[in-house]
Order: sequence, then C-alpha cells, then structure tokens
Amino acid sequence: MVGVPLLAQKLVQIQATIISKCLPEMVKNISDKLNSNLQELKATPGHLSLTQAMTAFMQIIGSAKESLRKILLRGEFDKYPDDKGMHCTARVAEKLNQYADQLQVNRVEYEPKENILMDEIGLLMETKGIGLPNFLPRTVFLTILQGRVKEVSNTPVDFVSKVWGYRGIVVTSVFVASF
Repeated sequence: MVGVPLLAQKLVQIQATIISKCLPEMVKNISDKLNSNLQELKATPGHLSLTQAMTAFMQIIGSAKESLRKILLRGEFDKYPDDKGMHCTARVAEKLNQYADQLQVNRVEYEPKENILMDEIGLLMETKGIGLPNFLPRTVFLTILQGRVKEVSNTPVDFVSKVWGYRGIVVTSVFVASF
C-alpha cells in the first residue's frame, strides 16, 4: 500500500495511540469528580420539610442582609479584607472624586470667558429687545440656561449609573458567597 490509504492508516494509528494514553486519565478524572459530587449529595439532608427549607432560606437571606448592611451602610469589610472591590465606602468615595473631577473638566471645557460674553451678546443682538439695564431678557436667560444644563446633564446620570452598577456587583457577590 502506497499513498493516501497508507497515510490515513498511519494517522489512525497515531490517534489511537494518543487516545489510549489520555483515556485512562480522563476516565479517572471523571470518576473522581463523580465520586466527590456523590459524597456531597449524600451529605445533604435527605428530606426537608417546607418549614425546614424556609427556615434555612430565611437564615441565608438574613446572613446576606447583615453582610450587605455591614458593607454598604457601615463601611465594614471584615469578611472581605483582601478584596478591594468589597470596600464599599472607599470605592464610592473614589467614584465621587471622579465625579467632582469630571464636573471641573466640564466646567473648564464649557466656560471660556470670552465665549460666555459672545454668546450673551449674540443672543441679545438676536432678540433685539429693549430691557432694563443690568438684566437679561427672559428668552436670552432661558436659552443660556438651557445650553448650560444640556452641557452637564449627562454627567450626573453617568455617575449614578456607575455607582448603582458597582452596588449591584457588591450585592451579587454577597449573595453568591452566602449561598
């Protein structure tokens, strides 16, 4: 035999050799995992009544609630000393500092002094209104105010979104650790 059939036969032999070497180890790993799962299953109580199940569930919820109270409200992180993500007070303070910095950046970006005066002059020229000295006409004031509000309106929404996203991660972590 020469050619493709011989090559195919050699490849099948190589694959069979590799599989015969790996298969016993795979079977052993599967058997070990199955045995550990069976032992864990045997360790669980056989039959729980509804009241026992509810009592156990309420204890788990109570434990999670107390952990969340410590982490989120009191700023304690004794259960998670090495996990910086669970040090809620410090992370929220960081987010507040980032928010304050972002507000300062927005203020500097949107308030060059010459642009404010030019905007007001442009709007006053556009309204061509006669008004009291030292007072802007109502439409000019509202237009300027709406523009300033639009410039910074997304910043608080982004901040709240980040804080609630972080809080959601903390709550999820506590519930996963409780169960």
